[in-house]
Amino acid sequence: IRLASTLGFGRRWVAPAIADFQSRHPAVEVQLQLMEQWPDLGTGSFDAAMWLWQPPEGGVVMRKLAANRRVVVASPDYLRERGVPQHPAELAHHHCLVVREHDSRYATWRLTALDRRRRPAEVAVRVSGPLSSNSGEVVRDWALAGRGLMLRSVWDVHEALADGRLVQVLPDYAMLDADVHWVVRPRAAGAPLPWRLRLLQDHLVGWLLDPPWLRTTSHTPQATMPMPASASAVRVSPKSSQASTAVHGGTR
Repeated sequence: IRLASTLGFGRRWVAPAIADFQSRHPAVEVQLQLMEQWPDLGTGSFDAAMWLWQPPEGGVVMRKLAANRRVVVASPDYLRERGVPQHPAELAHHHCLVVREHDSRYATWRLTALDRRRRPAEVAVRVSGPLSSNSGEVVRDWALAGRGLMLRSVWDVHEALADGRLVQVLPDYAMLDADVHWVVRPRAAGAPLPWRLRLLQDHLVGWLLDPPWLRTTSHTPQATMPMPASASAVRVSPKSSQASTAVHGGTR
């Protein structure tokens, strides 16, 4: 099986799942390739993909395996020093740690209000800061060190949220673009999925049936630290149609 996956998520979650799968099915060989750009399944280079976000090409068959979202987090030290933003617009006055991706919109955080009664339902904020990287893991480490606010997937920060190393701010907003999907090429009419892919699909479904990041973040309190006087005032179902947003790799 030739499987592609987003870089960060693939290393953290897919790789151990694949190792466990292969130990259960020793006759199946799995080649896992981690990448930042969407693999064109139509070329036949890959049999399937474990991917965050909807792929840019149409005609693929998708199955959502786990919910995921990107949230704004920071260390307690940073929030004590700079204050806690109370509205997405205030992010423009903070040091934001930016993951530089291949999309020119990397520095615009589009946050969706989780309460549908809020208007506007989506807020786009142009953010900036003295530190940025093409590696989401580097940016996460900077956030842990108190260097700024970060927008990051809960699969990567749920443990730091649970033990207090990071605090979620703006808990009523999130980017809802990062669910975990199993993606395969379409089959000819009536053609079944090959047995090896069916085995792997079923294994991954079970592996992500109750992801720990959802258990953790569902009880994560919001930041309530006071603003210092010196601080600035400051579930998506898979679709078979083409996605309008660009797809990035495992940096999220």
